[in-house]
Amino acid sequence: MSHSAFSCFGSHCGLWVTGAGAEAAIADARRILENWHVRFSRFVGSSELSRLNADPRAVVPVSTTMAQLLRVVGDAAEATGGLVDGTLARELEDVGYRSDLAAPLPLALALRLAPPRRPAAPRPWRDFTVDGWEVTRPPGLAFDSGGLAKGLFADLIAERLAGFESFAVDCGGDVRFAGPERAVAVEAEWRAKAAVLSGPDAAGDWLAHGGVVVLDDRSHFTIGVQDLVPQDGALLPTANP
Repeated sequence: MSHSAFSCFGSHCGLWVTGAGAEAAIADARRILENWHVRFSRFVGSSELSRLNADPRAVVPVSTTMAQLLRVVGDAAEATGGLVDGTLARELEDVGYRSDLAAPLPLALALRLAPPRRPAAPRPWRDFTVDGWEVTRPPGLAFDSGGLAKGLFADLIAERLAGFESFAVDCGGDVRFAGPERAVAVEAEWRAKAAVLSGPDAAGDWLAHGGVVVLDDRSHFTIGVQDLVPQDGALLPTANP
């Protein structure tokens, strides 16, 4: 099995492929992921995402991959009643999240500094539409790629590797790998995010395929694990309310 690990999306990515032509496929997949890292980062002023967010027009032409990402943002919001909201770029910037995060704090310190945890609630959803290669949105609406983009990119790379004997794609924790069936990483992403935002009492409502909920004190509980089929190519969504 050929393997490559590299920094990307403000995190770490990995590719594992078995079969003839694996090394060339890994090199191609890595090139694509690194290109997407630049194109879809809101921390790069010249990126496609930054240019879209800065565009004053209500209707803006976008690339095929951007159109796919925006559809994912809309689908995640619709599936969660607006709880998973990929249109919070302005709000994230207002609280200081304007660049890649520095080295993380130790978990115990981060929990002490964090405000008291409580279940989140969706705000009124600001709707937008994607028609072909154009997005129509309210004035000022800006998008944040975040975890939804990593889930989508894991899915798209998995499609490119589908002809190999086996493979695994890790986009900063959003994982796809070969099996009799293939889990959709972007769905696991929004389900885990919705579980976190809902808090431990309601997390299970979002983990339809089972999962592990990890609490602040590092204790955990599982949901529906007995119903999972281990060989289906799916990792358990992990939520940290």
